[in-house]
Amino acid sequence: MTQLHFIPHDLGAPPSMPPLLAARNLSRSFGSKHALAGISFELRPGDILALLGPNGAGKTTFLRLALGLLAPTGGDIELLGLSARRLAIQGGGQVGSLGDGMEPPPWATIALLESLQSAASAHFSRAAFRRFCNQHSFLRDQRFGTLSKGQKRSLLAALALAMQPDVILFDEPADGLDPSARRELYDDLRATVTERQSGAIVTTHILSDIERIADHIVILQHGSVIFQCPLEDAREQIRAIEWPTHAGPLPDGFFPLSRQNLEGFELIVARASNSEAFDQLPVRSRPMTLEALYLALTKHPVEARS
Repeated sequence: MTQLHFIPHDLGAPPSMPPLLAARNLSRSFGSKHALAGISFELRPGDILALLGPNGAGKTTFLRLALGLLAPTGGDIELLGLSARRLAIQGGGQVGSLGDGMEPPPWATIALLESLQSAASAHFSRAAFRRFCNQHSFLRDQRFGTLSKGQKRSLLAALALAMQPDVILFDEPADGLDPSARRELYDDLRATVTERQSGAIVTTHILSDIERIADHIVILQHGSVIFQCPLEDAREQIRAIEWPTHAGPLPDGFFPLSRQNLEGFELIVARASNSEAFDQLPVRSRPMTLEALYLALTKHPVEARS
């Protein structure tokens, strides 16, 4: 992987530290359309949060609110103790972002992009960015418009990470990258967040990529949070159960999250206090990948979740 070699600071941040980002009953409407309807969650130092959901679920609207590009119509969103709008006006390069359509003009050279990003960020690491360019054979006089789609995404991600920001907001950062480049990008992101105890929110539809590095998952649907959980807790406490239709309800202590009627049984995705509880069931259960959990919750949800 392409290490950017940032200097660690504040390693081992205690859980009592305030969140880097906090959305509290956050809403955003466009006329009669509710893009976000009262969502709440936090981003903690050292964490990567995977913000998941179908197209139109509200992910990009949330990121635009976090960047201060939109104002909430209800609730609030704070980054680093300030409202997102105030932080955006204040500037200083504390937030690094990469989103769809956020591209420099095609005539801009790599050297110019480095200079502009350095001027906008108090902690920009020219050395780290130039190491990235050397490793990828980018030339300083090379124009942005001559790069492939994947090269553009890699370069913009490297510019954002070289800012050494406190909060990183990436919207489909690996779009256009081959599997090797996707792994490299996410490994760089994981290393940056861990070393600097910064925090990142990433949206993606390639769930196997983010499953390797995420600490927390939030799933949006129709502008609402339908599920949020630390990823390790999901691995430990959630399984798919093949439950016979004649067997009645699940025993106490199991909380169904998703149900799908199949021939002779229900496929129930349920949560319990720990994995040992599933071993006591008289039927088979199996752990779930993040993709399988996401599909179950968005395609076959139950009305109430615990």
